[in-house]
Amino acid sequence: MKEYPAELTVTFFCNVVASLITAILCLVTEHDMSAWRVQGIALASVLCSGLFGRCLNNIVHTWAIRLKGPFYVAMFRPLSIPVAVAMGVFFLGDTLHLGR
Repeated sequence: MKEYPAELTVTFFCNVVASLITAILCLVTEHDMSAWRVQGIALASVLCSGLFGRCLNNIVHTWAIRLKGPFYVAMFRPLSIPVAVAMGVFFLGDTLHLGR
């Protein structure tokens, strides 16, 4: 970030490269093209998940690294799984199974 301080541009290109690598790998491993057909609410879910989940996550982490440093962000990174579980239980009504 010292050489190129535009965080949003770096995040954008990081996501584009990761998407291209993932698409190539998925096309090589999955030969059945009907498995790639996504329509309706599933397509909207995938797009919203990609835009709001991954991009916003990268933007917030990049901002926090610039503000507090890399150790601060790495310290709270493992909390994302318990936070996601708690949000699923409280907001989506998921059942929590411990020990399975």
